[in-house]
Amino acid sequence: MFDYLIKDTICALATAPYKSAIAVVRVSGPSSFKIKMAIFQGRNNNKNKYFVSILGNVLCSRTNEVIDEALCTCFPINKSYTGEDSFELSIHGSLNIIENVIDSIINAGARLALPGEFTLRSVLTGRLNLCEAEAIEDIINSSSLLSTKIALKNLNGAIKKLFLPIRKDLINILSVLECQIDFPEESFIEINNNILINNLTSILMLLKKILKHSVLYKNLCNGTRILLYGKPNVGKSTLFNSLLNENRAIVHESKGTTRDVLEADFNINGYPIKIIDVAGYRSDKNLSAVEKIGIKKANIEVMKADIIILLDEPQDYNVCVNNKINSNINNFEQKISGIILKVINKSDLCNFQYKFYNNKLYFISAKTSDGIKELKEYIYKILNSKIKLSSEALLTKVRQVNEVKDSYQFLNQALLELKKMNYNEIIIEELRQAISCIDRLLGKQFTEDVLNQIFSNFCIGK
Repeated sequence: MFDYLIKDTICALATAPYKSAIAVVRVSGPSSFKIKMAIFQGRNNNKNKYFVSILGNVLCSRTNEVIDEALCTCFPINKSYTGEDSFELSIHGSLNIIENVIDSIINAGARLALPGEFTLRSVLTGRLNLCEAEAIEDIINSSSLLSTKIALKNLNGAIKKLFLPIRKDLINILSVLECQIDFPEESFIEINNNILINNLTSILMLLKKILKHSVLYKNLCNGTRILLYGKPNVGKSTLFNSLLNENRAIVHESKGTTRDVLEADFNINGYPIKIIDVAGYRSDKNLSAVEKIGIKKANIEVMKADIIILLDEPQDYNVCVNNKINSNINNFEQKISGIILKVINKSDLCNFQYKFYNNKLYFISAKTSDGIKELKEYIYKILNSKIKLSSEALLTKVRQVNEVKDSYQFLNQALLELKKMNYNEIIIEELRQAISCIDRLLGKQFTEDVLNQIFSNFCIGK
């Protein structure tokens, strides 16, 4: 499979296709060094010094004229990104120079790489497994420090390290059951059914945990939804602007200023956040049709939020230290499932000195930004505690999640048979299918269609 690809030598621009100070052209395949000798002339010598950048000139393979001054770095087989003989040219980022350099390489015997073909070759040569290859795409597309950290863990083999012990345990269970079926009368075959059930139950619990954390990863990396909720004129829009450190929302003393859902992106210490400002909650009496729509939209956002900042102001500025807040907030708390942060705004009006009360109630001034830093720090602690509860490896692709889900279903069926003490071909097949799912997850088994689907999403130079 894919032998026809590996026989070719490929080339592509590995940096963005725009005018820039430097551009990198990558070449990989069996004829790499032959092509390098034809199109690059080192200043001192033209030998292949691996991992060392050599200054020289890139030549036109047709006319032998100098195209550009460049640095050339060679990588030997099994030590390059692709696992093949490979070299890279660091040239000036003129679009004209880039075009002529690539044309010279193609004329010398290479062809233009397909999308993701360099990474595909690293999988085919065994340099990377499939999950590690997918992690490279995650790194390229990462939009936050958090998603980059998770992708780097997966690139360093975190998923493989997590699933190889699971695979080993399943093979051990499978071998015991196969012996029982093949040699039912042999006295040396002893099965402790309870131990098998416990082992399989533990594996199922671990897979369930992994799947749960994959949902957590998706939510965290897509942006935690933080909703600002409270009665009109409590300062939601002012807090919205203060968190963003810019004037995005209209702030006015009139009630009902915010009628639609206002959303903005920012981050707290690398965690992507979607902050949402909505209309204040109040009775439908004497409201316009537009205000009623705004409140309805606000209620919908409540159900979608991961964290809800319930904002209020002290009813009596002299007794706010006694934790007296609007009773509507206390009643509302029972209707929602997101994490609730109770916040008292306008602390500048009551001269309250403390930012926190019993680690539950917060006193801030959105107007003066007093306490905003501490509020952000507490939100960060909440998000950081979530990710710490997760496993070292997090599934980031639909393909990965589906393979684990399928494995879970097969193992669940095998567990039902075990509980009935049915040692038959059905339970054997269920375990084999579960192991095959893990093999496909890690890339021990794959089809050409799967690889084409994965690597078609990569850029051409990767």
